[in-house]
Amino acid sequence: MCTRKNIRLKNFSYKGFGPYFITICTYNRQKLFGHIQDSEFIYHNDELKKIFENAYKTLEDEFSGIYFDVYCTMPDHVHFIVSNNTEGRIHLNNIISKYKVLISKNYNNLVRQNKIPAYNKKLWQNYYYDHVIRNDKELEYCYNYIVNNPRAASFKVLLAKWNREAEIERLKLMDRERKEKYN
Repeated sequence: MCTRKNIRLKNFSYKGFGPYFITICTYNRQKLFGHIQDSEFIYHNDELKKIFENAYKTLEDEFSGIYFDVYCTMPDHVHFIVSNNTEGRIHLNNIISKYKVLISKNYNNLVRQNKIPAYNKKLWQNYYYDHVIRNDKELEYCYNYIVNNPRAASFKVLLAKWNREAEIERLKLMDRERKEKYN
């Protein structure tokens, strides 16, 4: 049986003040939420977009003292920075759990209405990635990472396409050279 390494900071309560950088991935990185087009993320439809926007507002209302500074949805994951100013009342796990439940419940409603693609087995991976943001420099870095994530993903897609096209051209050239050599 595989044991997952605990990536949480030892001796840190996760109920503390300050912002956290969060990444939550879909189960098996299924591309369920939309696509990248012209360096922007496009949701499958406006109803799905509303589900994500409402989740952040709902959590801020429910857990007085937490704030979502910035967020970004991608085809198979989400990033956000959440500040927890609840003076130790709310643990980060509670925020993430509630977020996953809110999105899942509303996502399932749209699936039942055949408005978005169904997922395989489950919507979210069990775990999430967090980083405790310790200073303004880290906050700026994380903020910029989130804001620029669709652009970076778009660039990676273009780069992969160019690499595939270059490889195809290289193979064609090698095939022509081989044919010329043996003719």
